[in-house]
Amino acid sequence: MPEYILCFTRDGNATFSGAGSCFTATQYDQIQSALVIIQRLRRMPIMSYDASGVTITRLSVPRAVLANTSSVTMDCVYTVPEDQRRGLVVKWYVDTVHLVYQWIPPQKPQALGLLSERVDTAYKAASESWSRHRAIRITKLDPTLSGDYSCTVSTYEDEDTRTSPLLVWVPSSSVRVRYWRISEHLVNVTCVARDIAPRPHFTLYTLFPDRTRLDDVSDSSLPHVSNELMCKTPYCPMSQMR
Repeated sequence: MPEYILCFTRDGNATFSGAGSCFTATQYDQIQSALVIIQRLRRMPIMSYDASGVTITRLSVPRAVLANTSSVTMDCVYTVPEDQRRGLVVKWYVDTVHLVYQWIPPQKPQALGLLSERVDTAYKAASESWSRHRAIRITKLDPTLSGDYSCTVSTYEDEDTRTSPLLVWVPSSSVRVRYWRISEHLVNVTCVARDIAPRPHFTLYTLFPDRTRLDDVSDSSLPHVSNELMCKTPYCPMSQMR
């Protein structure tokens, strides 16, 4: 039985000879059927596709929030071409791997893991059905919620992610400086901050009567006058320092 070879040229026409992408057929009627399919495909309109895909245009996460604040809202503003909104999923993560929020329209959003029972899932950031629950409103804030928050928006065709840090802090209830002389040339200085979060960085300096400041308290050139020792942390009001 003879074997026929059907090839396609660069202009989309079918031919029985020449190089190119080809397939073989052992029956002449199979080739005729293929030619009919080709003619139908050539008459079909070319479908346009928006190559812009999913784009997060703004991620709004406060950098620092005082603990026990009533609530804080983190928003993830995005654009999705209309022909790609099928399969839309919005997810929020903490420190990249911990999933804490998920919304798959038209279902209700879910608060998970660290944010379980801490998110107002009824909150709506927009009226459009495809972006209504993109944001998360968090209540019951405490330092355990500090971390890098990532918003991921995905469809069947595309995905985009952006990340921003959140710090939930607690001011110290008190800061005290204590010092005593160990020897003639050595003084021990201790700075204590209580009930503070996260773990602070301390700055120890001297304050002279004229209110000028010297950060290097170990400087042997300090004048022998009565000075104040100040201890400062980044998460306590100045009035709490002694």
